[in-house]
Amino acid sequence: MGSYTCTCPQGYRQINGTSCRDVDECMDEPELCSPHGECLNTEGSYLCVCESGFTASLDTPSCDDIDECGLNETLCGPRGFCENRLGSFQCLCEQGYQESQDSQDCVGKC
Repeated sequence: MGSYTCTCPQGYRQINGTSCRDVDECMDEPELCSPHGECLNTEGSYLCVCESGFTASLDTPSCDDIDECGLNETLCGPRGFCENRLGSFQCLCEQGYQESQDSQDCVGKC
């Protein structure tokens, strides 16, 4: 007589020795994707849904800050300097200028 062993693919757990059930990684590890994201269980895996200004990390189950200044060198225009902030950025404007209403440029004060 032969025998067999049931194994489950990654992201699944064996139940009753005969079937596989999805592992809810978010339930097992509530801190996944924290502190700037929320874990969303998917079939066989999970996703990090990140807050605005953050993106899912490629290396770890977390959300990384987006460097808006590095991605767009024209932010803050020719009269400002872009400073990356956690989840955001700020325009530091030359004297006599201020941030525009959309906070993406430096404009002359009226």
